[in-house]
Amino acid sequence: KEKHGEKVKILKVNVDEVPAIAMKYRVQAIPTLLFFKEGNLENSHVGLMSLEDLERALGL
Repeated sequence: KEKHGEKVKILKVNVDEVPAIAMKYRVQAIPTLLFFKEGNLENSHVGLMSLEDLERALGL
């Protein structure tokens, strides 16, 4: 938020506490990043991601 303001919202979900979300998006490994645009799942990434790669994936 400090760097990109309101362009991006990042949420962290504990799939052990909310297994329905893991099932809905077929999360089978942790960490899994899900990228949404206007409420629609656009892309996903399994594994760690550097800040630089994350910014590139988000088009920032």
